[in-house]
Amino acid sequence: MYLFSRTARVGPATGVPWAVEITELVRRRTGQDLRLWSTAYSSGVGTMTWTGWFEDLVHLEFFSNKIGDMMHTDEAYMALLEQGSALIEGSVDDSLMQLLTDRPDPEREVTYASAVGAVCAAGHARRGLMIGMQIAEHAERTSGTPTMFLRSVTGSYGGVGWITTFEDIEQMEQGEAKLAADDSWIDLIDSAEGAFVEDVKATSQTIYRRIG
Repeated sequence: MYLFSRTARVGPATGVPWAVEITELVRRRTGQDLRLWSTAYSSGVGTMTWTGWFEDLVHLEFFSNKIGDMMHTDEAYMALLEQGSALIEGSVDDSLMQLLTDRPDPEREVTYASAVGAVCAAGHARRGLMIGMQIAEHAERTSGTPTMFLRSVTGSYGGVGWITTFEDIEQMEQGEAKLAADDSWIDLIDSAEGAFVEDVKATSQTIYRRIG
């Protein structure tokens, strides 16, 4: 299973309503369960991220073809694209990641997500993937909330990521508190020394809030 993401930065006043509107339109036209997220309490204020889960790359291509058809036949979609060109600041970036753990529950209502990204160090890809799986399993077991582990298909070579999802901000706070109080969690993180690139630019943590 693959997670496709598209990221753009917009002005918060007028850009957010536009992002919600175009998300709803594409969801109706394609039938794809797209979700819209905004960064929260993190860098990149005004950053919108659209995400969708796809069973395989064939289904992703089929979705992309639907979007291509809309650019030729759907006047409402084209009008929103034109409107967005004046609202988006900078570039629009796509990313693709492959899920290595259990797939998410599509029926679960999620409001917040915490995403951590890292890059496996040269010569340590196998160890990085193994420890990455252990981190995801430990985080889910300790916090009581689903935690996924993924590898990058595009972007930084050797990139990996962890995504923990929460039903609300209270659940997120409780999950973080449980991890912080777990000595075995700290030991596991420390045991990963050397498995990932030790550069602040290669390792990041971002909180997302679902808005559409």
